Amino acid sequence: MDYAELMEVDLAKLGTAVTELRSLQQRARRVTTEAKENFSVTGRKDGTVAIADALICEVDGPGQKKRDLMQWYADTLAGIVSHAAEVDAAAVQALRASHGEDPTNAGRASYTSLDQDMLPRAVKLAGLGDDTKDEQRAELRRLWQSLSPESRAQLWTQHKEELLAAGVLTPSVKRVAVDDGAGPYNVDSPGFGAYWMEFQANGISNSGDFTGKTDAARHMDHYLNGTGIPVDLDVDRMLNDENDTVLRDASEAKRNGQEEK
Repeated sequence: MDYAELMEVDLAKLGTAVTELRSLQQRARRVTTEAKENFSVTGRKDGTVAIADALICEVDGPGQKKRDLMQWYADTLAGIVSHAAEVDAAAVQALRASHGEDPTNAGRASYTSLDQDMLPRAVKLAGLGDDTKDEQRAELRRLWQSLSPESRAQLWTQHKEELLAAGVLTPSVKRVAVDDGAGPYNVDSPGFGAYWMEFQANGISNSGDFTGKTDAARHMDHYLNGTGIPVDLDVDRMLNDENDTVLRDASEAKRNGQEEK
């Protein structure tokens, strides 16, 4: 390979890296702009990001929904920074591979993407199976985003189950609490209103058993027991139960309401 060909290969590798780094930079700016609408965002020298509540007047601090959102922004921005560092390191390795130990040596490498450095790392991480740690799964997801379609196909063929377990096809969405919840457990003593509400709820549960609404009664009992243990729901059976029509009636009412809009 002469120097003109080597230069063409090197520029192609740099172009791949620059394109991806620009995309990551744009994404980081979008996420930061969105986060700053409600929080303060501070970058640290070690590459981590601190997200703080812009409101400091809340007596009990931010609620669960806000805490989850702050953590999502911090993790997302930290992931983008890590991804950029990995792309940069892969570009350096790819350029070194073109020249060997001597930077003036034209070498024999002719690949123009970063796959030759990233694919072996992705194969290694995917091959860990059940021993894969959360941070390694996160790295595998970032590598998947950077690989070319050809390398993705190769990796998918060899490690489909591991890639699915790592969440490479899982949509990137904000996983936050829908609201701040009821607050800490068992911090307030129940008053007359709370006892009256519990009495009514038990009455609803008992009447459900007599009127054939057994699923509704079972679910109310589970809630009132307060065990915190998940309950299995056979939704298909509930939708086709001839005697207990609570779920089917609610579904039909919802569907009719949407059609009327």
